[in-house]
Amino acid sequence: MTASTSSEHKFVLVDTIKFFAAIRTKGVSTSVDKAKMIKSHEDAEVRDSKRSKRLEEELQKLRKQLEELKGKSPNRQTPMKKKKRAFMLEEKRSGD
Repeated sequence: MTASTSSEHKFVLVDTIKFFAAIRTKGVSTSVDKAKMIKSHEDAEVRDSKRSKRLEEELQKLRKQLEELKGKSPNRQTPMKKKKRAFMLEEKRSGD
């Protein structure tokens, strides 16, 4: 690396090959840190996918339970509005 100065600005001239070689040799610890980061990221993705799968299974169970509860409801065949209408019609007919 060489430094040259002018009267107005200071410039640093860098030999890019030496610069990147220095980065590589000094970057060994950086690459280890990157590997740790990548590994922790992959582990987090695995945990998230397992959690997502577990939540999806729980959602399916709850949907099945809801359908079972709806099926067991005695009023399922005739909703309340229809019952009221039928009752009102019967009252009108019997009142006539």
